[in-house]
Amino acid sequence: MIRAHDAEQALSLITKARRVLCICHYAPDGDAIGSLLGMGLLLEQHLVSVPVFFYCRDAIPETFRFLPSVERVQSDLLPQSGDVVIFLDCAEPKLTGYSEEHPSLFRGDFPVLLIDHHVSNPGFGTVNIIIPEASSACEIVFQLAREWSWSLDTNSATCLLTGVYTDTGGLLNSNTTAEVCRTAAALMRA
Repeated sequence: MIRAHDAEQALSLITKARRVLCICHYAPDGDAIGSLLGMGLLLEQHLVSVPVFFYCRDAIPETFRFLPSVERVQSDLLPQSGDVVIFLDCAEPKLTGYSEEHPSLFRGDFPVLLIDHHVSNPGFGTVNIIIPEASSACEIVFQLAREWSWSLDTNSATCLLTGVYTDTGGLLNSNTTAEVCRTAAALMRA
């Protein structure tokens, strides 16, 4: 579960941004692309004055081309002063594919929100929301939205459900807890 203090810090960080750059790991799977798009779409829905950009070093696999706003994902990252960066489903900086080209993103030059579920994550953000017991980064994004009392529209829910579904092996793996089932049900209703 997300601690209220962490959720407050994360929202405070985001609301100070001139732009938000959402970044997932290269060779994206359903959780990476689902959390990338789901988080970005939620931000656009609830913080309409802050432009949001989606980045992934690699092309999105055909399997996930049905996701809303997938055509907006870019690979050429150009950070600017005033940007806030959100890393999603990235267990370490090198998995973004941007650590060598843009080291400033990882050395504290930019405010960073890190959302991940990998126990190995060293916590390289300004605000780190790392929940190893979560099934997926998408489940954590869902929890954040709930903590912030943000509603989910069809598009953000579709993206987040994709990540929960794929990272649990179709709700069959051992990481499919009762909380995961409640999350999936809420996302399906949305």
